[in-house]
Amino acid sequence: GEIAEIEDLEIRSPLLLGDERSTTIRSRIDAQDGSITIIGREQLSDEPWTLHAVARIRREAQHTLLHEPFSKLPGRPPDFTSASHAELTRAVGITYGPAFQCIDQGWVEGNSALALYRIPEDVACQPAHLPPSLLDGAFQLVFQILRDVIGEHEGVAFVPTSMGRIAFHAGQSDPYLARATLLRASPHSLHAEFAIFAADGKPIAVVKDARFRSIRLSRGAADHLRFLAYH
Repeated sequence: GEIAEIEDLEIRSPLLLGDERSTTIRSRIDAQDGSITIIGREQLSDEPWTLHAVARIRREAQHTLLHEPFSKLPGRPPDFTSASHAELTRAVGITYGPAFQCIDQGWVEGNSALALYRIPEDVACQPAHLPPSLLDGAFQLVFQILRDVIGEHEGVAFVPTSMGRIAFHAGQSDPYLARATLLRASPHSLHAEFAIFAADGKPIAVVKDARFRSIRLSRGAADHLRFLAYH
């Protein structure tokens, strides 16, 4: 339909992909209650399936979440560019590939960040309502909001664990602007919301009640020594 809504999305176990093995993924939708389960396991493996995520499709999707006001761009020069954004994420410990380098430039306004998209060519041709890398680009804006305190959490990044409600409006133009708003932050968790707009100001997607938890991406010298001692 024109509007789709998903609620209570919970990531139970991260899906890790690599070049050395293939993974089979199954998505199931219960026709009775609209519940979704996403499971996976290594291809040709006899191991039990891993439950990666659960969610539920709202039977009667509403326009309510898609009334987000379009954020006008500040008149001043941008606070960050694609190059400085990439440098910031590398400082955290994340090196994004070309498809996930989709932020062109942006501004930080208090507890919110705005950014214009730069859609990579291989992403633009993807047959997806909303390419995952563009949604992730909106999530990346949290780094900009927290950039003044990133040095206090060296080697620590925040990954999404759940999303309360997600609304998507089909048939819109390409994503043009992303906005992230940080609602609450602690050393181990974040609470935020996101909105993605087309160039004409119409909302394409809105994510409410998104929660993130901290993970350590790099080990300190002491951890390396313990790792060696273990082996």
